[in-house]
Amino acid sequence: MCCFFLVGPVLADWNMVMENKDATYYIFPKKIFIRGQIRKVWELQDLKKITWKGEKSFRYLSEYHCKKNYWRILHYTGHSKHMGLGQILSAKRDGDWYIVPPATPRMRVFKGVCRL
Repeated sequence: MCCFFLVGPVLADWNMVMENKDATYYIFPKKIFIRGQIRKVWELQDLKKITWKGEKSFRYLSEYHCKKNYWRILHYTGHSKHMGLGQILSAKRDGDWYIVPPATPRMRVFKGVCRL
């Protein structure tokens, strides 16, 4: 009988960006896609309070435009457990560009991935 667990290594691959009163923010550094001034990265938001839908975390694929200081979420899923685990309770595709807000977890990710 085998006792192989995939959860440990998967969780270990997320790098913490920062923590605030609402959540802990992570990126998946092994899968940062670079195309000219565009950076695409998987992000994880581990919530400290459960949403009204029962979500404890969100995973999303973000895109950053390094030259224009823009970002957008291409796709996100809301999960019933922490660290992007459990059932998917919500999902959405977006695509609208926004200015990266200063002094936020998003700005930290922007600065980090745009240095690459």
